[in-house]
Amino acid sequence: MNNLIIDNLSHSYNDVKDSNLIFRDINLQINLSETFSLTGESGSGKSTFIHLVTGMLKPSLGSITIDNKKISLMKPKLKASNLSIVFQYHSLLENLNVLENISLPIKIFKGKLDKDDHIFLDKLLGSTNMMDKKFRYPHELSGGEKQRVSIIRSIALKPKCIFMDEPTGNLDNDTSLLIHELCIDIHKEWGIGIFLATHDMVFASKMDTNFNIKNKRIIAND
Repeated sequence: MNNLIIDNLSHSYNDVKDSNLIFRDINLQINLSETFSLTGESGSGKSTFIHLVTGMLKPSLGSITIDNKKISLMKPKLKASNLSIVFQYHSLLENLNVLENISLPIKIFKGKLDKDDHIFLDKLLGSTNMMDKKFRYPHELSGGEKQRVSIIRSIALKPKCIFMDEPTGNLDNDTSLLIHELCIDIHKEWGIGIFLATHDMVFASKMDTNFNIKNKRIIAND
């Protein structure tokens, strides 16, 4: 199964009184192999929602499950095989080169890279025009190149879906368009789903399903 199920989710950072709620009674079923966008005003809870569905936060009420397993209780290795996250800031380790950065999830969960891992990572670097930057360090890369490396790292373990929190927020328009194309290519070539929280309405429109946060609820746009 590829479904992430959100059941009666309400969330607040303090208590669940109406005045403090960020989300109220959210019920969604998300096919992790498809593409989605989530838009809303600044402060409406887009980043919080990403943190909830990836298990970084535990909901105040309700549950989020994949294959009847609560995200918040999943062991890290199982969680990593289902989903990964890309932030607005690339979060690369400055003392590691590109190859070492994108290899890190594999080393954490598998111990070392095997032949198939090397082939897969080289294919990813090649398809994103980053092969010639393989041994460069983050300070030697542009902002767009750093974000490409961050995205490659997020699919090193071949998750079912990548959850992205404003991945083009720090990029200029031309570089943002390159990230748009990269994400669409990843979905088409590898069958990896995309869930995108963004202010970038052009990027959002390229996803199969579009959600919007209104009045503490998440609704599908027509």
